[in-house]
Amino acid sequence: MQDFGLTIYVEPVIEPVTLAEVKNFLRITDTDDDVLLTQQIAAARRHAEKETRRQLIEATFKLWLDEFPETIYLPRPPLISVTSPIAYTDVTGAAATFTNYQVTQGREPAIIEPAYGYSWPSTLAQREAVVITYKAGYGTTAASVPAGIRMAIMGLVAHMYENREPVVTGVVATTVPLSVLTYLHSFSAGHFW
Repeated sequence: MQDFGLTIYVEPVIEPVTLAEVKNFLRITDTDDDVLLTQQIAAARRHAEKETRRQLIEATFKLWLDEFPETIYLPRPPLISVTSPIAYTDVTGAAATFTNYQVTQGREPAIIEPAYGYSWPSTLAQREAVVITYKAGYGTTAASVPAGIRMAIMGLVAHMYENREPVVTGVVATTVPLSVLTYLHSFSAGHFW
């Protein structure tokens, strides 16, 4: 397992489900709760991404490593592309780039390894000596996200909309519906990281 830091560099510009889709799903015709529903859609998307360990709508990430491992695993599949040469700090402390690598996208998580006949360069012994910038997600439209994940997000929003309080006294506690968890777990990228 690789030790890494991951930051989102460019956030998605849309959500995997629209406000209109959620309102239709909940059979809401007025606009009174539009702001609340919009916030709940974002929260449900974040929950779905956390549960599945996937990126739903295209985003750009920076993966920070302390050194080059033998194989680099790219979190938050599916990978769209590695967007620039791999940046690293060489043993003298100078900024450098490495382009002699190959990306294997036909698996999850996608991996990066040195191209045939090459090896990783040596880095300065410091935190975040290597940085990889890449794009991940199903695409730039809501329709590119699998229907099962979109349904789970709408189910999560419905659950949050109906159960707005974190604790209710005197009532049996409700949990996230099993159907929502089943949808999300079927898309899980595994427990690799």
